Amino acid sequence: YLLRLMIQVHVWTFRKPDAAPPREIKRLPEAVPGLPEPEISEIATGRWGEAGASREPVDRQPREDDDRPVMIRLTRYRARAGAHGQPLLMIHGYSASGTTFAHHSVQPGPAKLLWDAGFDIWVLDMRTSAGLPTARLPWTFEECALNDIPVAVDQVLRATGRANLDVLAHCMGSVMLHMALLQPQAQRCEHFFPLREQLMKQRRIRRLVISQVTPLMIYS
Repeated sequence: YLLRLMIQVHVWTFRKPDAAPPREIKRLPEAVPGLPEPEISEIATGRWGEAGASREPVDRQPREDDDRPVMIRLTRYRARAGAHGQPLLMIHGYSASGTTFAHHSVQPGPAKLLWDAGFDIWVLDMRTSAGLPTARLPWTFEECALNDIPVAVDQVLRATGRANLDVLAHCMGSVMLHMALLQPQAQRCEHFFPLREQLMKQRRIRRLVISQVTPLMIYS
């Protein structure tokens, strides 16, 4: 019985996998067919040594890279001339990156569809983005939510001169955004509470699309 089960169900499990084709893996948004050349900016939102700062403190030896800045990345696909140009910020999920929205192999992707609709596209890569080196560190959701997102929103509004923007938040990016919007007090891991206060009270978000995960996340 066991032999028959293995042969019928698992025989192909034991074959040697195909060799991966030679390719350069790109985990960050870059040039996409049909979109303008990306305009990329990076902003410091913390330090490497602060990873896990919202947890209970633990005794550990300081690392040489503790003072390296934590960077977030904004990739802009500027709205075409004559479009309404409403800025639209796209926030990726956990263990993913901005390629969720803008990738050359997905045609048309979300960024292209919404750019065609006249939006000024801004794709955010937070410190947990799979394309950034800081993804290897043990960040909590709060550290991303309370620092990276308010800074990104502020940067987009400063660069565009608009009073508000629209947001497409996917998966845990949706949860992090709602942490930023709904957490009333400043937290010890937070460095940009004035920016987050503006996000909460000044209606900086005009319209919000929540993809996949609702504001309240309950794990089984």
